[in-house]
Amino acid sequence: RDYDVTGVQTCALPIWIAEHLDREIGRLLADYEGYVILLGDNGSVATMGGQKYSLMEKGIRVPFLVHGPGINPAVSKDLVSVVDIFATLAEMRGVTSHAEDSVSFVPVLLGLPGERETIYSEKFKPNHTLAHHHRVIRDQNLKVYVFPSGNLGVWDMHDGKYIFPPYDGLVAANIRKLIRQLPR
Repeated sequence: RDYDVTGVQTCALPIWIAEHLDREIGRLLADYEGYVILLGDNGSVATMGGQKYSLMEKGIRVPFLVHGPGINPAVSKDLVSVVDIFATLAEMRGVTSHAEDSVSFVPVLLGLPGERETIYSEKFKPNHTLAHHHRVIRDQNLKVYVFPSGNLGVWDMHDGKYIFPPYDGLVAANIRKLIRQLPR
């Protein structure tokens, strides 16, 4: 069996890390009455492939937890983006947000349906070079990956399966709708 430098079995290391993080955050928040937002820096979803720096779900879907007074403890399938933290905190403080790409997720925290309809991600190397510009937009049903060549990859968000062309009428209509929402 393999052990790390602390003597913990490496196969048990992710569990040990999660338990340690849970224990320490619990200790930190024991007497705290404010809000805490925790999120990861890259995804870890087992379906739909990818890795860090990838626009596949495993690269962009991150752990996202919010704790605080009045928050409904639950797991939500609503779409939330890290850019939504701004509008959410503004709403919690009673301040109007004018950020065009930030949507408050206060309803989600209260156990109500969220207002965000799509999530958008992009990557490019070197910075802002359109020849290497990858874009992804998704809603609750479809994910459309626009490659630098202009070719598309389409996935069903319910089962994570790739949808091969030709696309039926409904899928084609949803693809067009999503692509129209991509930032220019």
